[in-house]
Amino acid sequence: MSVVMSAAALSTATACPAAGAQQVAEPATPAAASASLPPVAARDASSAFGGRSHLASDKWMSVSCASASFCVSIGAGGEAFDNDGVEWRSLPNAGTGTNAENFSSISCPSASTCFALDLSMEVVAYANGSWGSPLPLIPAEEGTVFMGASISCASSRFCAVVDGAGDAVVYTGGTWGRARRVTRYGITSVSCPRAGYCVAVDSDGDALRYANGAWTRPQRVDSLAVPTSVSCTSPRRCVALLGSEFGGSYAMTFNGSRWSTPTLIAGKLGGAGDELERVSCASVSFCVAVGGNGAASIYDGRDWHDTRFADERNNTAGVSCPTASRCVIVDSNGNAYAYTR
Repeated sequence: MSVVMSAAALSTATACPAAGAQQVAEPATPAAASASLPPVAARDASSAFGGRSHLASDKWMSVSCASASFCVSIGAGGEAFDNDGVEWRSLPNAGTGTNAENFSSISCPSASTCFALDLSMEVVAYANGSWGSPLPLIPAEEGTVFMGASISCASSRFCAVVDGAGDAVVYTGGTWGRARRVTRYGITSVSCPRAGYCVAVDSDGDALRYANGAWTRPQRVDSLAVPTSVSCTSPRRCVALLGSEFGGSYAMTFNGSRWSTPTLIAGKLGGAGDELERVSCASVSFCVAVGGNGAASIYDGRDWHDTRFADERNNTAGVSCPTASRCVIVDSNGNAYAYTR
């Protein structure tokens, strides 16, 4: 198996061949959802986090919410679940009958459409309860794994996919474009707040934008900390989360033209602690950042406030906040947590 890592140390990896424009595979006939899954009360966590639902045993999960009443979570093996704001239900496995596996990211631009991405850079469309066939975005040898592959969709007709080798693929008007190497370093996160516009961050402390049909050159935003996640509510408002080998978690904001100076929001410089890894913003005055072992921080548009979503040892895999009053968090143990206020 060949592996394409997202670390900066592997930034000189050979570029992947470009993929030709391809049409999206249509989903199969919808399948009925199975029984709902009961919530389990969170232990000693903030009262804003109402409970824990165990979705799948020891599965790394990712999640995306199109609204407070529509979220889909997918496990590494294709295990899928949806949530209507009250309970979780099992969905058909996204990898059944296909070679798709190691799902790493999902984006749901509407309450009827999602796109899931696996570490082989294959995308699988979900619509009305069923999954389509996997579509390879970057031709590669069988078994190649693109670490750090992630997807963000602003609508059912516009998405961006990035990977740990610095490649990006854009989906516009029903067609996937060619893969392009847009940075020498692994891209760690991408966020597309509207069709035609995205912001991505890489493992060398750079940010780059997709606008007017092209990616800008990488712009250095910090030389010490590494961006791990970015979330944009508009082209003029993004929040990026950064981690440093010297300790601590940092956040910075983007106003459409400039990035702010990183602010320490968790842990301490030179000290150990639960680092924050993923962030999701619902508005300019509401973001939630989460990390391992239940660590969390909530942004009110001015300050960050430490809290916890659980008192359990885990690795956080994802967070999605469709509104300023609801978020869903998933972890590496197959659990989902709800935040309401």
